[in-house]
Amino acid sequence: WQSPIDIPAREDLPPVENNLLFHYHGQSVGPDGQPLKLVYEDNVLRIRGDFGTMIHDEVSGSGENVTQNVVTYKVTEVQIHTPSDHYLNGKQYPLEVQIIHKAISVGDAKKRAVFSILFERTPGAKNTFFEDVDVYDMPHPLNTEKTMVDTTLNLFNLWIEDVNTQPYRPFSHYVYTGSLTSPPCDEYSLMVVRADPVPISVATLDLLRGVFVPPDGTVVNDCGQEAGTVVDMNSYPNSEGNNRALQPLGNRQVYYYEGCETTPESPIVKGHVERVEVPLTKYFYVDGNEPSGLPGAFVVSEAEAKGIPPGGDSETATTDSSSSDSSTTSTTA
Repeated sequence: WQSPIDIPAREDLPPVENNLLFHYHGQSVGPDGQPLKLVYEDNVLRIRGDFGTMIHDEVSGSGENVTQNVVTYKVTEVQIHTPSDHYLNGKQYPLEVQIIHKAISVGDAKKRAVFSILFERTPGAKNTFFEDVDVYDMPHPLNTEKTMVDTTLNLFNLWIEDVNTQPYRPFSHYVYTGSLTSPPCDEYSLMVVRADPVPISVATLDLLRGVFVPPDGTVVNDCGQEAGTVVDMNSYPNSEGNNRALQPLGNRQVYYYEGCETTPESPIVKGHVERVEVPLTKYFYVDGNEPSGLPGAFVVSEAEAKGIPPGGDSETATTDSSSSDSSTTSTTA
């Protein structure tokens, strides 16, 4: 049971409950305690680090024979594939990011899980995660590692523009049993694929794709003549990208969860805007003892203007007022 697969149309798939819970967080260091690194390795872009966990409630059986097993998966690395490994109903997408997880709960040490996010080319689209990665400075086959100093990455930002202001909301996704799509291609892995592709800019896609696709490689010498290519084609194992070929679905079942993009704690509710008008009292200082003459304004004690309750520090307030050639005026709007 290998991955990737061409996932059938969602309307043709049996429904499943949302048994996933994500606890991702920002991370600035890798497993070695040093700043995160973006590495080109085995024709894959990888970022290794503890970015949080994903919890999956495994449910099997039916009726009185239903069993549950809650598995906690820890993120081990993020992989970037272009074009996408998975297809959705016959369509391939220009980019797929896979979040690789390893089970850490007791008795589940051999289990793996992959959460895949597909991306759709959208001119001008913003993606906070790739902005933080800085796609203008990428490793490649001839310079395979980039250290991301003073960089904190949060995986929620792959599909949420601002994780600090936008709450996590359950999303539509597909679930099936498959494998890692890069070596060692471990089977019997939990595969979760986001159903709705995320917008990503044309520039970002081109820069990511340039990591795997050799440049258009003629150079010009000092005499203005073409000096031939300086690209070592052996450094580019797949000039069409780094995706894996589709694998047969066989008799496997793919399930679909229809997300509501909300949570009970933070529901999205259509509403309206209301205005309420309330009386507003303002205090302002007037030079001299003569009233200002403003409509609705009248002289009050300085104690009232300062918010001193009756009987509070009235002696001090009176003394201050009598020793000053001034008055305090109140007006109500």
